[in-house]
Amino acid sequence: VNTDKRYLIGLPSPAAAALVAGFVFVVDDYGIDPENVRWLAFAVTLFAGLTMVSNLKYYSFKTINLRKSYPFVAILLFVVFFALLSYQPATVLFGMFVAYAISGFAVTAWQALRRRPAERATALRYPVAHATDPARPAADRRRGQHQAVRDARRCGDGEDVGGA
Repeated sequence: VNTDKRYLIGLPSPAAAALVAGFVFVVDDYGIDPENVRWLAFAVTLFAGLTMVSNLKYYSFKTINLRKSYPFVAILLFVVFFALLSYQPATVLFGMFVAYAISGFAVTAWQALRRRPAERATALRYPVAHATDPARPAADRRRGQHQAVRDARRCGDGEDVGGA
């Protein structure tokens, strides 16, 4: 269940359709014979389909607030984007669709890397809960329970072992 509204699970179908249509747009714009790139078209379509049913997280753009002020650099990048879009629409749009499709891998990897230290910190802050985790082997759980009891005795109250 996705409770974080900033992210969507799996590539949204409009983005997947835009990826495939952008590929067709680029092939047509550059005058490439479609027969020569049929396997590449198959790969792009397969990639789009598989990422739609994946568990990758994609930014949903629901948190963008256009009423607040933005830095000059952001506005300048927006203007440069539209200038490039008017110069090479097929290439810029397809590049944007590819970047969004790949961003799911980057966001998911980044969150996985950030989550691991947080889980370790939780285990240190609440050792009793971590020590009784059924996913840990029995010997490790017993060792962790004994350590948690010793830590609680040192603190005196047994309530807040982590001290935070």
